[in-house]
Amino acid sequence: MSDIVMVRYCPQCEAENVKKASVCLKCGFDLSTVRAVFRRTQQEVPTAQQIDEPAREGDNVGTRRVDSVCILESLDDPALRFGILDGLTVGRTCASDVVLTGTHDLDCISSRHARFFRRADQWYVQHVGTTNFIKVDGVKYRGDDEVAIYNNYIVFLALTGFRVILEED
Repeated sequence: MSDIVMVRYCPQCEAENVKKASVCLKCGFDLSTVRAVFRRTQQEVPTAQQIDEPAREGDNVGTRRVDSVCILESLDDPALRFGILDGLTVGRTCASDVVLTGTHDLDCISSRHARFFRRADQWYVQHVGTTNFIKVDGVKYRGDDEVAIYNNYIVFLALTGFRVILEED
């Protein structure tokens, strides 16, 4: 097994992201057109506790700590992962915050399919598309129900399945 690792460096904040990342986990920049390159140093990919999110309007400090990231790992290709921060939407096009580029049956996923968010320590997924469905651990949802998700749950966005990996500090 090789020690060489391919990653994507964000051109906006220079954060290191996994090779298949569609957005920067630090600043949210769209990485879909950024080429993967060899890792500059052999350090670990940042975990949730190592990531700082830019301050939002009304924050009284320069950065706000991100204490949890929801990762969607493709069931078809476990190397294909998408880091989702609290409140972001996922889908087929740039109408969503995270574009699920490279996934199986992408054309079956809505432009803006689902929203992932936290309340206290609990993560949820909510179907936000007008068609299609989500399936959480075998139960299908078509409405706007807020469905609790846990580590290793399987979430289907239409026909495309993902394993949920929750990273917390």
